[in-house]
Parts: sequence; C-alpha cells; structure tokens
Amino acid sequence: MPHELAPPSVVINNGGTVRNADVICEQPNGNRLLALVNVFPIRDHEDEVIGAVNIFRHNTSKTVPGLLSESASSSNSKIGEGEQ
Repeated sequence: MPHELAPPSVVINNGGTVRNADVICEQPNGNRLLALVNVFPIRDHEDEVIGAVNIFRHNTSKTVPGLLSESASSSNSKIGEGEQ
C-alpha cells in the first residue's frame, strides 16, 4: 500500500478517524501479521491535526477472504509468525 493511502496518512491528511480496519503488517524479515487498526488524530489548541495515534491489535485468528494479495499468498512468508 502506498504510504499516502495508509490509515495514518489518511487521518493526518483529512482529520477523520480510521476504525477497525483490517491490515497486513509486514515485518523486515518478511513475516506478515493480520491486524485490526484504529487511528485517531491528535489536534492542537487551534484544532489543527498535528499527528495521529495508531493502535494495532493482532488479529491473526480472523480469516478475511481476499485479504492477502496473490503476491503475499505466494511468497515464502507466513502469517502469524511475528517476533516475540
């Protein structure tokens, strides 16, 4: 996903919130994790968005048809093998 379309960028750019979005997080070692993400804007005293809070909840137990692209499902990485 391009950075400008990632939930934190969307929140920072439009000031809204992202709630309960399913995302795939890829670690530097190639392992992928399913997560539920919530992102909320941080505003200053003039109500301008100055940042965001990004909350991830591990969600590997959930199966979402079509969530993994062909490239992700055909790679050697495994879902749910996150670093402990």
